[in-house]
Amino acid sequence: MAWKRTRRVYAGVVACFPAAFSLESPKPLKTGIFYDILDSFPDLHPRELSFMMRWYTGRKAYLLAVSRRGQPRYDLAGQPCGAVGHKESYHARQRYRERMGWRSDYWPDPGSVAA
Repeated sequence: MAWKRTRRVYAGVVACFPAAFSLESPKPLKTGIFYDILDSFPDLHPRELSFMMRWYTGRKAYLLAVSRRGQPRYDLAGQPCGAVGHKESYHARQRYRERMGWRSDYWPDPGSVAA
């Protein structure tokens, strides 16, 4: 049941902000975009949005996008605002490795892989 609701929330957010969200080629999102989305959807419960954001930002494609330090981050309009920092890219690479089941001492760094 929660999965269906998460997909519905995602569909609603994408319908309003297609420049920021993409399953095929995700872009790093602006820090604090959660609150921008809540401001745009006053009837949306923060917990539902939290589930949706956790699903979206935990996907392998998104983690790869954030794993490249210096990449621009994007706001809801799809405009660059800020960049991915060192700690953020490191954390994304670690989460990516965990998702893939990789040992960090054996597998290559996904930030070095060309997209």
